[in-house]
Amino acid sequence: MSSLVLAPSEISLAFFPRNLTENRRGLVELQKKILAAVPEAEVKGRVGRSSSFEVVIDGVLVFSKLQKGKFPDFNEIVEVVASAQDGEGVKQL
Repeated sequence: MSSLVLAPSEISLAFFPRNLTENRRGLVELQKKILAAVPEAEVKGRVGRSSSFEVVIDGVLVFSKLQKGKFPDFNEIVEVVASAQDGEGVKQL
């Protein structure tokens, strides 16, 4: 009997430091939620474009504050990460 082992999803969270406190708080909160649901995920934060808060999973842009004009629903992001980890592909929000 064989089993399929999926590599951990790599999640990149990019934020712009102009409003560092708000964005960093959001980054840390989202990181905690992702790791609580998918402990094997690799979550990395980095400085992004001006006014940005972007979520990239396995190279796919899942959410962009620049496009949507608001911060993401963190629960939706966690669902997308879990689905990607389960092999269902990466869904854009």
